[in-house]
Amino acid sequence: MATRVLLARHGDTAASHSNRFATVDIPLSKEGRVHASELAVRLARYPSDAIYASSLHRAIDTAGYTARVHGMDVTPVPNLREIDHGAWASMSREEIICNFLGIAPVLYREKLAQRPACLNMLLFRNENDVQLLLLNDIGHNGMSDSKEFEYVV
Repeated sequence: MATRVLLARHGDTAASHSNRFATVDIPLSKEGRVHASELAVRLARYPSDAIYASSLHRAIDTAGYTARVHGMDVTPVPNLREIDHGAWASMSREEIICNFLGIAPVLYREKLAQRPACLNMLLFRNENDVQLLLLNDIGHNGMSDSKEFEYVV
């Protein structure tokens, strides 16, 4: 039997808007809450057996919108936290010394973009056969009536 795994990034934060690395536990912004709720509306049509999130509040809060739609609880999993950026924590790309040397410090962000509240979908046909169905999809953004926010990439 195939298993569909939905992976979503947390919604926008103040760090998202300033393109800062944030391993600290900062809350969702107002825009982040809007996008998380739009994501939840989109995910309402997918039956869920469980909802997991990293132990950071922004991730738990993002997942919480979807959990409420499904009448479920969010299970925090500390191992799902994002990577620790060490000395780069809370710094922008411009502030990182590697930038001055012409070294791209975070190619993963440019090669595999993950916008706030984006949806990724994997289909596991079996343990050796996985298909990527969606990557960095934000088609749910703007589904609410709110025109107050411009989406920040």
